[in-house]
Amino acid sequence: MSVTLRKVTEGDLEQIMRWRMDPEITRYMNTDPKLTLEGQKKWFAKVQQDPDVSYWIIEIDGTAAGVINYTGLTNPTGDLGWAYYVGEKKLRSIQTALALEMSMYDHAFLDLGKNAVYSDVFTLNQVSSSSIRSAAVKSWKRKKPTW
Repeated sequence: MSVTLRKVTEGDLEQIMRWRMDPEITRYMNTDPKLTLEGQKKWFAKVQQDPDVSYWIIEIDGTAAGVINYTGLTNPTGDLGWAYYVGEKKLRSIQTALALEMSMYDHAFLDLGKNAVYSDVFTLNQVSSSSIRSAAVKSWKRKKPTW
């Protein structure tokens, strides 16, 4: 299995929109949006100009599979937020989760020099919860979905 990242392009927006509105994805997220392509284009224009965030397409064996992002790139405290989802169901696995998470930790701490990384993970998200425990990540607090 090969997992690579590439920057999001405008050509990805429709696929991102479909993934992001998929009930199997939104059940693990803080929001359940009703997106439009026009809204996606506005979002994309905004994040392209924001030095505090970065978004990539996750590719698994050459197939676009999901999105990963950082927030807090310019945070002076050195803390970095991150999140991801694999929208292509057939490409979801604990191996993919571990590859993404371990690579993200290496990049955040070793390449970017961050002090801490954080992410919201719902307890019902068993794959992410398992991969985070496998990576020996400390959990500070538990939070239930608000929807």
